[in-house]
Amino acid sequence: MATAQIVELNESNICKLCQNALGKYVCPKCNVLYCSLSCYRSEAHQSCSEQFYKDSVFEELKLNEINPADQLKMASILKSTRNDTEISDIPLYQDDGENSPVESYDSDDDKDTRSLQERLAGIDLDDPEQVWANLDEDERKEFIALTQDYKAKNIVQCWKAWWTYSYNTKVQEVGSKSNSYQSKCPKVGDISKFKDICKQNTHVSVKFNLYNILAGYAFVTRYFNGEHLLFPKETISFIATIALSLKSHQNFLDFASAIKSVENKIMENDWINCEVDSLSDMSDDLEKIISGPVEMDPNYYIVAALCDIHNLLKKSICKKKENEEGAMSSALIEEHFPVGKINTLKEMKLYIKRIEYFMSYVQNFYSK
Repeated sequence: MATAQIVELNESNICKLCQNALGKYVCPKCNVLYCSLSCYRSEAHQSCSEQFYKDSVFEELKLNEINPADQLKMASILKSTRNDTEISDIPLYQDDGENSPVESYDSDDDKDTRSLQERLAGIDLDDPEQVWANLDEDERKEFIALTQDYKAKNIVQCWKAWWTYSYNTKVQEVGSKSNSYQSKCPKVGDISKFKDICKQNTHVSVKFNLYNILAGYAFVTRYFNGEHLLFPKETISFIATIALSLKSHQNFLDFASAIKSVENKIMENDWINCEVDSLSDMSDDLEKIISGPVEMDPNYYIVAALCDIHNLLKKSICKKKENEEGAMSSALIEEHFPVGKINTLKEMKLYIKRIEYFMSYVQNFYSK
């Protein structure tokens, strides 16, 4: 098994704010090297980070020209994110009968905003690719820096995973499928009989190999905040990076080693923005998937997760036009997932056979 990569701290790579960890990120405004969101928001960096959040909100307010109630809500989000007391002193609207924004705040901000408005004049603001094409390099960097905080619940609504819904009833009412657990899960399709896929008896390691893949799936889907279906190739390659049972058919002989392997692969890849809580969430998610929605159908969540992976794989191997992703999507993908780690078409096809094996195994043999 691969060991974690050890990086020696020195003057060129250490976090300039805490002086105690590897600096992974660069502030787009002041170019200071920092290691985490907590350092970015620290008192030592407060003047720069506060201005970034304020600029982001004011630009959003002026771009969308939303009503006063929505602007107040956005100001509230900013306050809760930065615990900022100054923003409440800045008037958002003056009542002149036309709900027009106040133009009296800082003149430099006003100048920057007007310049942005001129560049965005006449384009469809609901088209992210058009907006992205008209942003300058600093504005793009600021946006990408904001997306680094993928768990910023006050900025982006956190996805509620389908396997976290609890169902206490032992009996599901016939004809109420729209209200049952199946309606919240990925679609479960036809699954082949195990004897049609494999003629050999299953080994004891199969169950734990399955857990290794499910742990990787749970982590990655949360990492993409439930939008993994938009990026099938990246999602599958990400899962394969951290779940060795899928990528290299590595066998595990117990539950602990299967999960620990995923944790190690996450920690050794420095492009994965991970917090300690994320690893704990992954273990909790795996337990919920294994436990299932109801006593009468304990394996449904496992089958649904495997079917979701299978669907991602089918999307990944479909013939698509070159450069199908827009410039904005490509920039975000490159920032959060190294392009060089995208698996080949041949690898994707091998993964499909592997997942189909596990789908059939769960349907015919698996028991917790």
